[in-house]
Amino acid sequence: MDKTVLKNGLTIIFEKTKSKSITLGICVKTGSVNETNENRGISHFLEHLIFEGTKNRTGREIVKEIEGVGGEFNAFTNYELTFFYAKVLSKFFNNALDVISDILKDSLFEDKIIEKERKVVLEEMNLWKDEPKSYQWYLFHKALYKNHPAKYPVIGFKETLLRLKRNDILDYFDKYYVPNNMVVILTGDITPKIKSKLKKEFDELKFKPIIKPEIKEEKENYGLRIKKRKDVIQSYFITGFKTVTLGHEDSYALDLLSVILGWGQSSRLFNEIRMKRGLSYDVGATHECNKTFGYFGAYLSTEPKNLELCKNLILNEFKLEKLTDKEIDDAKNMIEGLKLLRNEDTKELAFSLGYWENSSKAEDFYNYIKKLKKVTKQDILRVHKKYFTGKYSEILIAK
Repeated sequence: MDKTVLKNGLTIIFEKTKSKSITLGICVKTGSVNETNENRGISHFLEHLIFEGTKNRTGREIVKEIEGVGGEFNAFTNYELTFFYAKVLSKFFNNALDVISDILKDSLFEDKIIEKERKVVLEEMNLWKDEPKSYQWYLFHKALYKNHPAKYPVIGFKETLLRLKRNDILDYFDKYYVPNNMVVILTGDITPKIKSKLKKEFDELKFKPIIKPEIKEEKENYGLRIKKRKDVIQSYFITGFKTVTLGHEDSYALDLLSVILGWGQSSRLFNEIRMKRGLSYDVGATHECNKTFGYFGAYLSTEPKNLELCKNLILNEFKLEKLTDKEIDDAKNMIEGLKLLRNEDTKELAFSLGYWENSSKAEDFYNYIKKLKKVTKQDILRVHKKYFTGKYSEILIAK
């Protein structure tokens, strides 16, 4: 990996791999945690708008320039970052660079486009609320956090989306879309000529001081329970608790616990609830770490009559009885395999490097497996005792 910082503060990461493709990713270090009560959802809204036209291209021309050569062009927003990328064959690198550079430098954010895309996002909100499997995670965050802005949905609220004006969009863009708040990642079939051209293209961006809102980490678990009534056939359930930030010494053991308890068909929860009893199709556990917050959650969907039994089965597995060395070794191998295989894709690798650079530093991405493999059974038992205290928040979406 080659990482450099330009005079304007822009971080550029190059990672050459054996691939026919190349992915150019832009990680903007802003997401919903940087928003206020007046503009909830603006990060996600801006992500939509930036594809919709520049001084040089219409929205259709922007997409066609990448898709027309068989490439992939997309973006997403989460709590702490916004990520844009173009993945193409390496011989079409110029297409990717021209388009990405254009949307960052010359997006118009026209009023007519804002109004059109506002309707699109409102429809996306309706879809999100209609889908219990997605909406339950917003409710879970709402139960976990009292002060941290992770309690708000990334997509925002209808009332804030409806009142956002063009000046709000321009102000937010000018504040956060500056070189010293962005990371450019290039992965795949990279040549010295490509590296030189990329640096030159973004060197003209102007440094601008930024002040982000202070975010205080919440450590206490409140054990809040939220029930949402909805006309659904199955009940949707999550239980879990706050944990740690990315790279924290406890995060590696918690990652292993999420695999042992709820990753894949070999996990304890899958075996107890689906394989043995056939009580749920979708059951599992996850541990998510970010720059300023983290959480552990176990989830399932089941018939209402089976909910109490399933809940008790999850809590019983949370006790982690009879933990074996083989389970730990298998979990380590599973995480290593999943991460290495996924990151053979230049797009996934670009995101992984941007994600780690945003949260700590990209180099830590390559140390992750080493640190994971050093975790002992005693480490896992210590972390289990520390976090699996019984003070869990619960979310239920039911009829």
